[in-house]
Amino acid sequence: MEQLSSMLVSVVVCTHNRGSLLSEGVPRVLEQQLPAGPYEVLIVDNASTDDTPERAGNLIKQHPERMRHVREGRLGLSSARNAGIRHANGQIIAFIDDDAVPEQGWLASLVSAFDDPVVACAGGPVIPVFQGELPAWFSPQLRTYISIFDKGSEPVPLTYNEYPRGVNLAFRKTVFEAVGLFSPSFGRKGRSLMSYEEIELCYRIERAGWTILYVPGASVRHTVHADRLSRDWFLRRFYWQGKSEAYFDLIHRGTRFIAQKLLEHASFSHARELMTSQASNSEGFYLLCRRQTWLGYLAGVIQGLLTAQPLRAHGQARAFSRISPTRVV
Repeated sequence: MEQLSSMLVSVVVCTHNRGSLLSEGVPRVLEQQLPAGPYEVLIVDNASTDDTPERAGNLIKQHPERMRHVREGRLGLSSARNAGIRHANGQIIAFIDDDAVPEQGWLASLVSAFDDPVVACAGGPVIPVFQGELPAWFSPQLRTYISIFDKGSEPVPLTYNEYPRGVNLAFRKTVFEAVGLFSPSFGRKGRSLMSYEEIELCYRIERAGWTILYVPGASVRHTVHADRLSRDWFLRRFYWQGKSEAYFDLIHRGTRFIAQKLLEHASFSHARELMTSQASNSEGFYLLCRRQTWLGYLAGVIQGLLTAQPLRAHGQARAFSRISPTRVV
């Protein structure tokens, strides 16, 4: 493994106006046992306007030798993660969401994946903790859209587009120098449910010849908040999924591929129009969600072509060495 510093791992926790969640997950991160070397916890406050800085500061006062706090003023999950990467001291950078709690052995299992020098990214199971009852219209096909992830009890190499979930994944730091950072075109930003940030980055990593590994022992419990168990939230989630896929295809697939995909989307949408308009059961609601994906994809293609924003942001993400650091608190 590359000897970049004496710090083996940096665990990055990004948060925006959810400082109250840090008091559950961060202490469990600090309980992780890592015989292989030291690790730090880096909280990235992404443009919070509540008491997140104070709550993060209180945690750091309790563990000043192991925790740091970074303020990232540019709103967006990808910007926050990039700030964490720039300020991380570790040879390995592990990301965990502010509403996730790691199981014991999570960090050691992630780190062990990087004993293989061809592994650049690793992630493990995401176990849901539902806040409320699952509605009658909830179907198995919806599980992946709330980051539920389980590939079984054995390590498995992962390929596009079945990569680790952003709530629970780690990278070898040197891979960012090779392929760049997270693209700010993707990832949550304010009320937008834009996604695909880890998929787009992992795709670049895979194309560069590195291995991405599923690690069964590196599991986390992830809270599925009650507001995410509503029909309106899933319809929005699928719309933004379509827009995210459109941006990805504009960057990596080209207009011919997009034209074919638009035809496939349109055919599916019209064939199911009558059924989805009356959607009340789980199958019908899933088809209605799929139709929202088509609408989001169409909007993403039009916006992306008119503004060229996805391609510009992709170029910025690739320029790792030209991005200046943010302020450390």
